[in-house]
Amino acid sequence: MELGTRRVRVFAADGGAMRARLRAIRDVHGNELRLEYEGERLVAETNGAGEGGQRRYGVRDTRPEARRPSEARQP
Repeated sequence: MELGTRRVRVFAADGGAMRARLRAIRDVHGNELRLEYEGERLVAETNGAGEGGQRRYGVRDTRPEARRPSEARQP
């Protein structure tokens, strides 16, 4: 547990892996963010309510709301 934030980080190793990965972050209020991996890449984050997002690598998200402020079109 981190004393300042009172968060708990949960690590677990896959099968016979030598190193553990961050699998979840929990706070004192019972909120949890779960992390999923495929191979070495983080592919999804899910909160306790089942809401979350997936990460896609090598594919550019062209939706206007996905743009960085520096990429946003100026009126």
